[in-house]
Order: sequence, then C-alpha cells, then structure tokens
Amino acid sequence: MAADLKELQALHVIDSLSEVCLGKDYCGSCEPGTCLIRYAQDGLRKCLKEKILYVSDGTKNIPHGDSKLYREEALINGIANILVSCRSCQYEHFEDCIVSVIRNCYEIALFGDVRPYDGSNFHYLTRLASDDMPQADEILARFQQIKKARDEELAKK
Repeated sequence: MAADLKELQALHVIDSLSEVCLGKDYCGSCEPGTCLIRYAQDGLRKCLKEKILYVSDGTKNIPHGDSKLYREEALINGIANILVSCRSCQYEHFEDCIVSVIRNCYEIALFGDVRPYDGSNFHYLTRLASDDMPQADEILARFQQIKKARDEELAKK
C-alpha cells in the first residue's frame, strides 16, 4: 500500500529534523532528555506509531537547557516545513500538539527560546518580523517555497 500525503509529510518532517543535527560524534550525546532534536524525533515517532497528534506534557518536557550547535539553515527550513505541516488551527491550537512541540524545539535551537504562536501561521510570521528576528525573512521565503511546492503537488493529484 502506498503512503498517503500525511505520511509522506511526516516522513519529510523526520528528514528535516535529521538534517538539523550535526551528529553524535560532534556533540557527544544524543539523549532525548538533553537533545532538542532527539526529543522532537522521539515524539514524532511515538505519535506516528500510536496514531495520535500530541505528546503528553510535550511542551513541558522539552529540554530547554540544550546548548548544542545545530545547522542554522536546516533550522530555518525545519521551522518553515513545520509551519506548512501545521493546519493554522487557531482556536483549536494546543501546545502539546506534536507540530507545536517540534516547532518549539526548532525555536529554542535557533532563537534561544520559544516564540509565541496563537494557531495562525500568518500571525507567527508577522510577529517574527516585527520582533526583528534576524532569520524572519529567510523563514518566510522558505515557507512560501515549501507551501507553493506542496500546493502544486496537491494540484497534480
């Protein structure tokens, strides 16, 4: 049986997470309790395995103390990709959604802290720009590229 679009999208998110990491040999550890990317990967795998969209206490248990270096360009791509994966749920948004947990992990690695997100990609991207986040323009441009490619792919089906 062929994978559906959601599965392929999830696999793309896993690939995006893997691209961020410089490798265990570089940083010395890859424990979910101390590594943002490992934590996000493990959460996504659990969600896929259990066919759920949330991680219990997912936001609360993010390893905020992780100070490892990650690939900045891959973090930018990761945030853009996860925003495209998000449904812009607004009023139905909840912090322990796996999409939010992964986005939070990327944000901590790139910005040093979690950024406000109210369930709207538009508000999020606008706030990044108004807060003068140095990567805001790059995230927006990448988001638009990924979204356009995804929309074109959907139009072919």
